[in-house]
Amino acid sequence: MRINARIRIILPICLIAAVCVGAFFARAYYSGGSVACITQDGVVLRRIDLDTVETPYSFTITDGAWENTVEVKPGAIRVSDANCPDQICVSNDWRGKGASPIVCLPHRLVISFEHDPDAAIDVVSGA
Repeated sequence: MRINARIRIILPICLIAAVCVGAFFARAYYSGGSVACITQDGVVLRRIDLDTVETPYSFTITDGAWENTVEVKPGAIRVSDANCPDQICVSNDWRGKGASPIVCLPHRLVISFEHDPDAAIDVVSGA
């Protein structure tokens, strides 16, 4: 009987703790930055604050024979054209804040999302 009483106390505490931990990680995942960081071979080529973009535009990143055309619009970015064989980066839809990175592996190009380094830091969450 004493084991059942302990389980009744410990189980809700564990469930509450699990929900809190899950909420913490979900918040961290979905609160990704609004700055698109474009790197090639680990070298930062551009940082674009997607929250400040007012007019859509595009540009081409060239490295020898490799080319990627990047389109930017308010709050989102994508690779619209590339001369790589698999075209996986082009098949990605528009991505924005908190999204997973866009990767063109043959061209070693990565578009990831980070927080604005000039933004104020939230003391509680550190983000």
